[in-house]
Amino acid sequence: MKKISKEALYLIATFADGLSGAMMIKAAFGNTPMGAFPLVLNEIFTSLTPGMMNFIVQIIVLFILMFILKKFTTYYLMSFIAAFLYDAALDICLIFLRNTVLNLSGRIIFYIIAIILVAFACGAYMYTSMPLMPFDVIVRDLAYKFKKENGNVKLFVDCFFLASAIVLSLIVFKEVKHVGIGTIIVSFANGLLISAYDRTLFNRFEYTMKTKAGQFLEKLKPF
Repeated sequence: MKKISKEALYLIATFADGLSGAMMIKAAFGNTPMGAFPLVLNEIFTSLTPGMMNFIVQIIVLFILMFILKKFTTYYLMSFIAAFLYDAALDICLIFLRNTVLNLSGRIIFYIIAIILVAFACGAYMYTSMPLMPFDVIVRDLAYKFKKENGNVKLFVDCFFLASAIVLSLIVFKEVKHVGIGTIIVSFANGLLISAYDRTLFNRFEYTMKTKAGQFLEKLKPF
């Protein structure tokens, strides 16, 4: 079985994640449930980039989680960094795509590629043993704290951010922004595609940490 560096896989996944986010924004069929709310805020605070706003929201989410759990760990510090890397990748990809003009067929192609990429990134993250981003950490840690299933907590958090995006955009813009048919599609397709990647791609390799920094991160305990 061929070995792959977890560090390299993590960087590839982060770039794929950022590119998928940028392509979803350009396609304009609706973002992920968690991604929509920061984008609506970004429409209000236009001096910030989408990546900056997403980073701010994720940091606030992590602070709320630390307040609920009443603790701060090194893992949470690394989660800050994970959020920064993703949001930097998002902004860089948006810069490269800023002059892209899409007709309807182009938007559809962009969105299909974005869904494929975000599923790849989500699946790849699971094999890296690297700290998760705050949006994912809050699901896992609240499930652990209140002894609930991850799926149920994930559904609650997704619905909360989705409702927040809809309500805020209706209040401020009198229309729904960054939530659409694409939001529904990506919500249903993500799990199916991740499972497909597991069966056809990820299980073909053995994953190892190649650097001391990576080995340190792998040993961090979430709780």
